[in-house]
Amino acid sequence: MEQNVTRTGHKVTLREQVASNVRAELAAQKKGSTDLAQILHLGYRAALRRFNGEQELSLNEISAVSLALRVPVSALMAPRTVEAPLEAVAS
Repeated sequence: MEQNVTRTGHKVTLREQVASNVRAELAAQKKGSTDLAQILHLGYRAALRRFNGEQELSLNEISAVSLALRVPVSALMAPRTVEAPLEAVAS
């Protein structure tokens, strides 16, 4: 699997990528780290470490998030596309 690279050249690890995707899916459903704690049956601090990407989510945890948010596991593991700024698209 290819790693994403940020504009500053930082290689995004799978742990960071999954955490970013989980945060994005939670935000799209107007949910946050407290909701993640409930989904994973974890304390708030343990969930927050996963939410921030400090600790990786296990496959079982990714599956639980996928089911709770009704998104495919692949959506949580896939590299996110970086959209071009509007000015670049308009010209």
